[in-house]
Amino acid sequence: MLSFLVFLFIVSFLIVIHEAGHFIIARRNGVKVERFCIGFGPQILKKKIKDVEFAIGLIPLGGYVKLAGENERESKGYDFEYLSKPINVRAKIVLAGPLTNYICAFLFFSLMFMVGHQILLPVVGDFLKDSPAKKAGIKKGDVIVEVDGKKIENWQQLQKIVFNCKGKTLSVKVKRDSKILDFKIKPTKREYRDILGRKRKVYFLGIIAKGNTKTKKYPFFRAIFEGAKLLFFLTLMIFKALFLMIIRVLPFREALTGPLGIYYLTKKVVHIGLGAIFHFIGVLSLSLAIFNILPFPILDGGHLLFLSLEKIRKKRLSPQIEDLINNIALSLLIFLVILVFINDIFRFVIK
Repeated sequence: MLSFLVFLFIVSFLIVIHEAGHFIIARRNGVKVERFCIGFGPQILKKKIKDVEFAIGLIPLGGYVKLAGENERESKGYDFEYLSKPINVRAKIVLAGPLTNYICAFLFFSLMFMVGHQILLPVVGDFLKDSPAKKAGIKKGDVIVEVDGKKIENWQQLQKIVFNCKGKTLSVKVKRDSKILDFKIKPTKREYRDILGRKRKVYFLGIIAKGNTKTKKYPFFRAIFEGAKLLFFLTLMIFKALFLMIIRVLPFREALTGPLGIYYLTKKVVHIGLGAIFHFIGVLSLSLAIFNILPFPILDGGHLLFLSLEKIRKKRLSPQIEDLINNIALSLLIFLVILVFINDIFRFVIK
């Protein structure tokens, strides 16, 4: 029950952040906002504050901000209407949603580094078959403290050095029962799936992490720096994953996760700690920002695409053509949502 409530809170929070971006920039540029709604379906709660109706829908998996005169059928030519504003103002309103989610992701990544995140320690738990480390004399419980003169603090550092060693013999220092021991180990090459699911040949010592972790915190300014680094890294990773999915290198079923998958992931992070929850919120907010900025009709990126066409053509698309494009896009999006939901059932429910 706790996991479900956390899931609802996270999803609703990110939707509110996104729509608040549209809302604030619209108001600041003199566009009247008629409705601010979170969720779809029948409205279970609504209240009018001044000239804006705030509402909550039964299905909390989306939301929207209704602007005055946002299409030609409704527009009366008043100055406070969306279509009465210049293209650059309308573009700012559209872009504000994804940008707010992007900034939100940065803040939560920074918070994660402030409160502390779990790092996997370089403690040997087991060995792969024909492990060069085991043959060299490494034992279970040994702590890798140094490789080729480089201090090792976590398992990720160890992997990075070994993966890119080009097959040369490595000088490895381990701590065993308060003693420091030296070993010479020549890694072997094995197949490995990277973070994007691609098969690569990399070098291994043939050891498996024991699973020991510790919490690492950073001071304020270092946490901000690390948050920005992580944001940049994950942004590149998401765009690479999208590209690999398009060229069919990365399987569709491994690249996308829907609400059901997010719920199951929420159940896991809730039991890890606050740092893991902040990281999870950051990743979701970043994913929401990037997904919405894709140049697909009915998404924010699609609206920006229409505004670009308007800028080039010096006039808007006809309402009929725009409706046709949006209806086709909506049908495709619903089909994609169904596919993702079915995929999530097989990934998380039927294993």
